[in-house]
Amino acid sequence: MAQTKKRKLTEAQKAKRKEYSRQRDIARKRILRAQAKGELLDMELPPKLADIKNTRQLDKELAKLMKFLNSPFSTAKGREEQKKKRFEGYKRAGYTNINEKNENLFKEFMKHMTRVYTTMTPDGKRLFHDSDTFVEFFDQMVEEDRINDKTRLSDLVRMFNRWVG
Repeated sequence: MAQTKKRKLTEAQKAKRKEYSRQRDIARKRILRAQAKGELLDMELPPKLADIKNTRQLDKELAKLMKFLNSPFSTAKGREEQKKKRFEGYKRAGYTNINEKNENLFKEFMKHMTRVYTTMTPDGKRLFHDSDTFVEFFDQMVEEDRINDKTRLSDLVRMFNRWVG
């Protein structure tokens, strides 16, 4: 069997690995706290240092970590400020029935419906169908108390199809 030589790490590489571990620990705690509160984040748990194969991957993962940790979404206070702005935006847009309990379902529903009801024109342009109809439907379902904590996206889509049909 051929022996593989382990390269000795330079002091700079050791320092970078140590910094990655420190930053990963901070990010991991923030992500787990957010998940415990039921908040959705765009960041997944970063890989363990042992799972990083080379310095290029380490640089990439460290950059992702730093970007996440420097964003306002990484802290509870930052997410709270962003949530406040989001709900103010909903109100300005006339979305009066969006609240903390149904916001994720609303966003899932709008994303799904936009994807399903988007068509391509012959010249390659996207044609979006009227999202006001989707919002009107969602508002009506909330007002009729037909949306609750147990409502799933599939339920909402089925209700929409009956509503328009």
